[in-house]
Amino acid sequence: MATVPDRFLLELLREQAEGRRKLEEKFARTLEVADAAGIAIPQLAEASGLTASRIHARLQQRRALPRELQSLADDKIDEVLEQAFAVAIVAAGRGGYREYRRYGAYICQAGRAFRNDPAYFGFYAESEVKPEIAAVLGRRDQLLFTPETARQLRAQREAGLADVVEQVARDGARPP
Repeated sequence: MATVPDRFLLELLREQAEGRRKLEEKFARTLEVADAAGIAIPQLAEASGLTASRIHARLQQRRALPRELQSLADDKIDEVLEQAFAVAIVAAGRGGYREYRRYGAYICQAGRAFRNDPAYFGFYAESEVKPEIAAVLGRRDQLLFTPETARQLRAQREAGLADVVEQVARDGARPP
């Protein structure tokens, strides 16, 4: 049996959930009107704080559904997109995929940025998406591939990364 504070909190949660649902419906209608008025998706994305791909997906999904199912679809779209952005598919041409297979690390140019800080990487190479999905265990930028860097990493108790740097340096796979 729920106590008085529990019942109060549950009722408050119900009220807030209903308010959220109404706000989502209002947001979706405003988005549809703005789209119908011809406002470009990048502008809608900037104004809403969402990505252009989310705006596009919400508009496309809502157009395909009866009105009574549209708010349910918005929640599902958000759930799917949240998971989709956890994986980045990288064009791993010029050996990026081979390096991943050899060293167990994706090595890219210094300063490379990835939208949404993905938790996983997939690889597109040789005209296909490869079957491996690599977990991001860490990220280092401006890393020199030298024996000295490997020693420094070992001193910092980053033996796995030190092994990668050491192997790449030994193989001459990347310039220092």
